[in-house]
Amino acid sequence: LGNRHAVQELVEIVQAQDPMIVFLSETWSSTEHMRWVKNQIFFDGCFTVSNDDRGGGLALLWKAGVDVWVDSFSKYHIDSIVHGGSENAWRLTGFYGEPDTGRRNEGWNMLRMLSSKPKLPWCVLGDFNELLEVQEKRGGVPRAHYLMQNFRDVLDHCGFVDLGYSGPDFT
Repeated sequence: LGNRHAVQELVEIVQAQDPMIVFLSETWSSTEHMRWVKNQIFFDGCFTVSNDDRGGGLALLWKAGVDVWVDSFSKYHIDSIVHGGSENAWRLTGFYGEPDTGRRNEGWNMLRMLSSKPKLPWCVLGDFNELLEVQEKRGGVPRAHYLMQNFRDVLDHCGFVDLGYSGPDFT
């Protein structure tokens, strides 16, 4: 989101899809810049984890009428409770998986820790930077089996279900 073209694209997506909450990863943006982006998409709330000057950066944005309370955050996640204190309360975690395969378990351990929190309906979304199956990869060096198995193990530990996606493959 470091250039106006990317922000304009985000504005168009938000206008077309009309989400109440948006999670962004790899924003490459400061907190101040993300506040500006929040205003461009006409959202009311914004919580950011600033970039580290080499990439990264997370943001959770929401519209008025959505009660969001950020419970914890790191360079890998923003964990929030939506509509806390009501019968409609649920958890939303925006997650960004460690791109360095040698440090990937740091993110997996974070998810394991988050799964031990009080139970509410829980949705985790974002970019895990990992595959579940070899068929999800096209081209390049084949993915090591143990990396995919570690990912499957954390998904099982947390009780996650892959909801799939709609749209073109490999996006």
